[in-house]
Amino acid sequence: MSGLTPIYGWPYELLLEPPDGAALGQNLALAIEATVAANLGSPNVQVFTSSGTWTKPANCRIAVIECVGGGGAGGSATATAGGQHSMGAGGGGGAYSRRTMLLSALTSTVTVTVGAGGVPAAGTTGGSGGSTTFGAFVGAGGGTGGSVRAAEATSFGQPGGDGGSTSSGSPDLVVAGQPGQFCWGDGSLCIPGAGGNSVLGGGAKASGSGAASASVAGGTGRQMGGGGSGAQVNASGAAALGGAGGDGGVIVTCF
Repeated sequence: MSGLTPIYGWPYELLLEPPDGAALGQNLALAIEATVAANLGSPNVQVFTSSGTWTKPANCRIAVIECVGGGGAGGSATATAGGQHSMGAGGGGGAYSRRTMLLSALTSTVTVTVGAGGVPAAGTTGGSGGSTTFGAFVGAGGGTGGSVRAAEATSFGQPGGDGGSTSSGSPDLVVAGQPGQFCWGDGSLCIPGAGGNSVLGGGAKASGSGAASASVAGGTGRQMGGGGSGAQVNASGAAALGGAGGDGGVIVTCF
């Protein structure tokens, strides 16, 4: 028998071949049994927390690809004088996208780019998270950074960064990241914003310190795709950086 099915390679007779007799059914049955035995094991799971190359596994037929963009950084608070406050809002969580594909539609290797978490910048809005891609097949965008309220004595709030919502390729499902939490201040005290969650990563909690002359940096978002929290500076405090966003990630599960 010289004919083989395209996905599993099961044997069959071509039209002009001589009959194979009893071996026809036996060879086909053995080939099916071998395929079933190989696919009854645990799924092949490859997790990328940094950029790299995915390699197609043997004996699988379907791939579920999940991508999460990087989280946005929290806003960085500025130095204050007596009776003032400054605080940053939380960065948004990275977007999540998913695509289910036949393994035969994927190339033997695929370049994986994991979006970096946003980087905080002194005295200003946090940086946005980077986009994560699995080749050209599917990708997810990063969250945006949290805003900042510079030194102020009156009550005032600032909004958090937007959660990532963009995607690339042809995903079956896209879920936006959670926005970062707003921050608020009153007189010489303030509350920074927590980072937003992604589907697969938690945002950093806000510090919440109420002490006078406090200067507290923001926390780092968790991988995959959590937003960083904002910094806070109370009366006569030094400037403080917001927290970095968590890096994104890719999970490829093959059955």
